[in-house]
Amino acid sequence: MDEDARRRIAALQKHSGLGAGFNLALRDLEIRGAGNLLGAAQSGHIAAIGFGLYCQLLRRTIARLKGEKPPVLVDVGLTLDFIDLSPGSADSAAAACLPYDYIEEEAHRMTLHRRVAEASTAKELRSLRTELSDRYGKPPNAVLRLLRLAELRVTAAAKRVGRIETRDNKIFIYRQRDRTPLLVQGHLPRLAGKTSDEKLSAIFAALKNA
Repeated sequence: MDEDARRRIAALQKHSGLGAGFNLALRDLEIRGAGNLLGAAQSGHIAAIGFGLYCQLLRRTIARLKGEKPPVLVDVGLTLDFIDLSPGSADSAAAACLPYDYIEEEAHRMTLHRRVAEASTAKELRSLRTELSDRYGKPPNAVLRLLRLAELRVTAAAKRVGRIETRDNKIFIYRQRDRTPLLVQGHLPRLAGKTSDEKLSAIFAALKNA
């Protein structure tokens, strides 16, 4: 047997119970590849605007089709040089992610990433944090930091901020469609604090005064 056949047999052994069809199909998709459906030919919009914004636009379109009020669009870019978004570095003091050892199932982790990306209010994020605690136990710092980043985007969107960057211990806050960073009392805000959490608090404070 080739390697793919061995992996398929292993998947059948692992997902053989009642209701295991979805997990089995997901594993088969991982083995054989997604083909054109998720390939470059049909994923141009996601590549162009980003996964988070794509999810929000899809959610807003569905709400309109159902005759409901669409949620607020949160389109805020974050480029923070003190944050590590890789799940492989979950133990790092700079990590902001859903660690592999906290949520083992890949499908569940993908779904939760989507929900974080779609969140448009602080209330949704609080509800999501409660749900994570109930389902997976107390969230580690990396998860709390990821939710904090989502809250930062929601807060920034409410103030019509389109982008936040940090470099050289300075905070650059840009209004939507503006290339000039905002000044606080005539100066660029400083990235005060030593830990990543303290630095995030400094950004919230600067955003409040922007």
